[in-house]
Amino acid sequence: MDHLWTPWRYAYVTGADQKSGCIFCDAPKESDQEARIVHRGAHCYVILNTYPYTNGHVMVVPYAHLDELQNLPVDAAHEMMVLTQRMERWAADANFVSVIGETRVLPETLDVTWDRIRKAFGIGGL
Repeated sequence: MDHLWTPWRYAYVTGADQKSGCIFCDAPKESDQEARIVHRGAHCYVILNTYPYTNGHVMVVPYAHLDELQNLPVDAAHEMMVLTQRMERWAADANFVSVIGETRVLPETLDVTWDRIRKAFGIGGL
């Protein structure tokens, strides 16, 4: 079996404290930098994956802690898709993915990626 390997993130992954808890309940209560939240919307937030396979690996998470996507209010579902489309455009513009779906791995830390995405949202970085 092949393994994805990003040697510049080895120090981060091996030295990271594993968190327990819930991304829906706990992450929004933390600071943006601590939780790696790159954008907070009215119904959803965009957060970097703490253990990414590739640069720019984000999740769009609703504030509502629901067990099924079908229970998500329409406004939250709409914002989730708008933010997902925005992140897809950003990833293509940042050369993380090409228009044909090829993924590129760039050697940068999570802090650099966090800063770059926040600037794309018009939010000051580090």
